[in-house]
Amino acid sequence: MDKLKELQRLCTNSITIMINDHKDVYDSAEKHMDQAFMMDKGLREEIGEDVLSKIIATDTVIMVQAYPQSSVGFYHTYHYDLDMALDIIIKSITE
Repeated sequence: MDKLKELQRLCTNSITIMINDHKDVYDSAEKHMDQAFMMDKGLREEIGEDVLSKIIATDTVIMVQAYPQSSVGFYHTYHYDLDMALDIIIKSITE
């Protein structure tokens, strides 16, 4: 909960956390990530093959998106672990 509070403190605009939304439409994590990669060409390299393989193996897709300063620029990541995803976003905003 402390990480979420920290992220909220850092963002003057919205924060979105989606957990396993691929299951709402009966998709696999792999198919869901393939669709995300089509939308963001650099995402696969950004998250890394080790994280991607864990997302697929655990069938767990966590997406965190944060707009820290304005409604135009945002940070986002995909992961299989919520705490790690929050760490990545917080680090991205504070660097």
